[in-house]
Amino acid sequence: MKLALFDFDGTLTKKDSFVSYFSFVNGRSTFILKSLSIIHYILGYYLKIISGERLKEKYLQILVRDKSKVEMQKHTARYVQEASSSILGTQVYNQMLKFKSDGFRCIVVSASMDIWLDEWCRINECEVICTKAEVVNGKYTGRLSTPDCVGNEKVIRIRQHIALENYDTIAAYGNAADSDMLALASNNDLRVLI
Repeated sequence: MKLALFDFDGTLTKKDSFVSYFSFVNGRSTFILKSLSIIHYILGYYLKIISGERLKEKYLQILVRDKSKVEMQKHTARYVQEASSSILGTQVYNQMLKFKSDGFRCIVVSASMDIWLDEWCRINECEVICTKAEVVNGKYTGRLSTPDCVGNEKVIRIRQHIALENYDTIAAYGNAADSDMLALASNNDLRVLI
């Protein structure tokens, strides 16, 4: 059996989907204003004082807390249809399509949020392993329900999702932050650093 693993942001896409998605849903001005309200967390993240997981939760608190999942799914459907193609990098996306046509099981493994990535993967007929936002009683809480799917966490989650030993061929596409996942590739020709 054959498997292809793809990072999303910076690999399948040219830009960050988090900013793209929330700018689309909230409007660019609102997204910027809300970002300014947590500027100290953003600076802390870039200074490596605050984790990406903590920053994501802060953003979720100001952008989606108490919003219904159904309401957000409507925004997501519009985003995926109208805007997500503008951030795709065609080279890796086309390679994913080729792998699918060659019978590979394709899985997107990403730190991006399930809020939009689940729908993108459903439409593109691939599986997804990603960071998940917590939903209680049909509403977002502003917290994560899984660890941030970055670094070695990607490998942990892949191994929880599938039995890698069942695959003769494994391809992995990612960026510098994905070295753990890239190491799963069968050989150097199937290990692609973007």
